[in-house]
Amino acid sequence: MLNHSGLTSLLTEWRRLTEEEGQAIRNGNWTGLADQQAGKAQLQTEISRLQGLFATVSDPAIGSSHLDPGLEPLVRELLALEARNRDLLAARRLDHQAESRGLAKTTRDLTNMRRAYGRSPNLHWQSYS
Repeated sequence: MLNHSGLTSLLTEWRRLTEEEGQAIRNGNWTGLADQQAGKAQLQTEISRLQGLFATVSDPAIGSSHLDPGLEPLVRELLALEARNRDLLAARRLDHQAESRGLAKTTRDLTNMRRAYGRSPNLHWQSYS
């Protein structure tokens, strides 16, 4: 079995970024969220590179399923954190959509009120002429 300590450290960093990503979603810190996702994109490149190295030195008959059993709990935790963040983001999106619909309705109502009452001429200027 290969030593996956490099992969473990990358996955641990992924977990840290995923936890920070969840915090950014909860706080509505979209810049922070983008930063965490950029960090995860870099990690994904490193993980893919490392997996490629594992594939070249491992037995092709075994394949990539021959990972250190110690990684399984970490991978399960990462999947759970990613699912939680997905759900948080979906809930925030729904909240923002509802707020946007409310603002659009308010805009329509104000426009209708303006039309109903019409634009009054500038009465101040007319009273002094």
